[in-house]
Amino acid sequence: ATALDVEEEGFFTLVNKFIKERIQNEARQKEREKRIAADAEIEENITTVLDDIENKGQTQTANTLLQQEALEEWQLLKILMENGPKPFEDKIVAYFFFENINPEDFSNPVAQKMALAYRDYWMEFQELPEISFFVNHADREIRQKTADLLVENYVPSTSWTELYKIEVPHGAELYQADFKSTFAYYQLKLVRKLLAENYKQMSKEKDPEQMELLIKTHLKMKEEEKKLLSIVIIK
Repeated sequence: ATALDVEEEGFFTLVNKFIKERIQNEARQKEREKRIAADAEIEENITTVLDDIENKGQTQTANTLLQQEALEEWQLLKILMENGPKPFEDKIVAYFFFENINPEDFSNPVAQKMALAYRDYWMEFQELPEISFFVNHADREIRQKTADLLVENYVPSTSWTELYKIEVPHGAELYQADFKSTFAYYQLKLVRKLLAENYKQMSKEKDPEQMELLIKTHLKMKEEEKKLLSIVIIK
């Protein structure tokens, strides 16, 4: 009986050993699969980034157009001056403008000065300025630019439209679509500026963990870029 007990004990020990090894092997296999999936995701992300880098010339062209002309800034300002008190997304145009746009981010100094003048007047007098405020402004540059805005439509350039087959509508009867689409262009400019800065960091980064973080940032911004492009009017 004792011999049988010893054999039975040895048998159960052996069985437990096999079970333990099988569980450990399964755990190791799952861990390997997780690592493989993670590596595949990283590789896919790197491929996406490299594809973006290959197409960087086109992005640079678009960025150059925006940097040179800043037409979307003028169009936003024109919409603000002409439609400030009108409704837009449960608010008014002026409120949405200053809630989402910092005039100090404008690349054109005169556009920046005019947007700040609009805001300062609103803050001081608790009412929105009429266009006459700009027409008769003490600053000569503001008076001249106001005259330009009243007779010209500042929309993204023909080159931009031809490149991406997209356009911004304009006209008093389309101010809401105009504002939404032009605001998307403005955001797109900022996103692409951040993409360029992130790319510069990636080109110099040596640390693998930091590089992975930069890649994730790049992909997130590309998603934002894609969303913004879906907002503008497609031809």
